[in-house]
Amino acid sequence: MNIGKNIHRRKSREANAAAAASSAVCVASPIGVVAKPVTDPDVLDQRRLLDEANRQIRPIDAPGTRDAGQAARAVQKGTARPHGLHPETCRRLVTEGTDLEGLLSGANSEGKAAEVVAVLDYRDLHDGRDPGMVNPPKRLASNCEDVRLNPDNAGRKDLLFRFRTKDGMLISVPNGQVKTGSARYVADDLVGMAEIPGAGKIGYVDA
Repeated sequence: MNIGKNIHRRKSREANAAAAASSAVCVASPIGVVAKPVTDPDVLDQRRLLDEANRQIRPIDAPGTRDAGQAARAVQKGTARPHGLHPETCRRLVTEGTDLEGLLSGANSEGKAAEVVAVLDYRDLHDGRDPGMVNPPKRLASNCEDVRLNPDNAGRKDLLFRFRTKDGMLISVPNGQVKTGSARYVADDLVGMAEIPGAGKIGYVDA
């Protein structure tokens, strides 16, 4: 009689423990989440801009390469600083990256963000995508391999175009000024630049 009761109690305890374990497993099991693909074009554009900004904070070239040396000389020649830039500073600007906060902070953070948009527009043009330009260029340089932000914040040009030569070298050429603001300001600035010797005479307008 007592043995029967003990077996019954033990089975009850085991059954209760099993039930508790089963409940615990159910509670701890992760809930299945099915991710839906993002199709909103605005969200996708924001992601592409963030990816481009993250690409721009990487070094332009590796230290000690002839491409990095040429890029550093181009940055030095194109600075608008009254006392110029030391060659070592130019090499550091070209071969050292920055962080995203450093890229988009400062007195002209809105302008710097607009430069990222401009770079992505150029890259889209070369990739055959529609960048939303009102007047896209009719011809594109086939040997343009990359477009980077000018690492010199006081450079005369905002962008650094990189062209691949026949011998495989990447030639960096500062070019392009990115303007942002009201329609009146941008229009007046474009007209004014057309009268400045040495300034570009072609303007691309982003819708």
